[in-house]
Amino acid sequence: MTLNKKILSLLTVLIIIIGCGSIPPYVREDLSVLDEFQFADDIDHFVFYSPHQDDETIFFAQTIQAAVAQVGSDHVSVVLLSDGAASNVQNMPEIETPLRTIVDSVQQCFSDTPLTEDELSAAKRLLFSKARTNEFLAALDAQGIAHYEIHSLPDGDLENHLGDIENIIRSKCGTEGLTAHLTYSYYFDPHSDHRTLGYALQNVSQDAGFADHNVAYCMVKMEPSTLSEFYDTRLHYKKAHFRLLQDTSAYDHIAAASAEYGVRCQDMDAVTQQIAQDLFDTMQRKNCSLLQAIETTPSVSALRLSVGHLSVPDFFSMVDRHLSETTLVTLIHTPF
Repeated sequence: MTLNKKILSLLTVLIIIIGCGSIPPYVREDLSVLDEFQFADDIDHFVFYSPHQDDETIFFAQTIQAAVAQVGSDHVSVVLLSDGAASNVQNMPEIETPLRTIVDSVQQCFSDTPLTEDELSAAKRLLFSKARTNEFLAALDAQGIAHYEIHSLPDGDLENHLGDIENIIRSKCGTEGLTAHLTYSYYFDPHSDHRTLGYALQNVSQDAGFADHNVAYCMVKMEPSTLSEFYDTRLHYKKAHFRLLQDTSAYDHIAAASAEYGVRCQDMDAVTQQIAQDLFDTMQRKNCSLLQAIETTPSVSALRLSVGHLSVPDFFSMVDRHLSETTLVTLIHTPF
């Protein structure tokens, strides 16, 4: 090859690289979408890994109902990974006010040794996390799911706990029959916590013996028509098992779970005042800190703030409407 031809070849490669951006690990051959997706008939148990409280309803509800229809609710479980305490919605007035009411009421019970601002701030954050978990449990109950695990890894920092998440997944791996494990995509999701769960499941799925009794599904929830618009147009999609799940019979169940998730306390002021008094009583009786009291006081489970994903009153009715119009779909792909 002459020098000029070599230079021309190098320029061509540079133009391609500049024009296409970094080359992704998966090159698209085709993106195939089927009218309906059915899980394998021989699956005995489904495990859903939810990074935050609300994903079990907003993201997984449709697929959870499909799993329940296939194997029954006794064979479906949901694992919550994070404490959900990093969401900025806790600073919105309708969420922050009852939290502040509780900690201020506890503060007023002290005269000689008032709580520090750091203690009050940490208490508000923990109460917010507890309220979200209460809603998570109510949503599972509305969906008929009785089997779950709750972990409290730091919301927004799951990527630094990848090993912990992998161990949690390994503890849920089946040794008989076939267990399906489902979570967010490690590749297509823009949220780092979501991607981390996908990476963890992908890593565990490579373990020796995993495929003997387990199968992994990474999920993307988006319209096929907007899939390429949501991400950079230079992103390529590998040809690999994209499926569309649309189970219209699940809409009523999802709406019920959504409604449960968004229930507010009928009299928030009375509820928050009672929780504050109970917390103070626990602190006095056990001689413990406010954070310890929050962890051990039963009435804290009554705190429901209707956090939701966007903290708007009509969010869940909006989700139900979109589902009814089949504008939101669940795409499932197996790890590559």
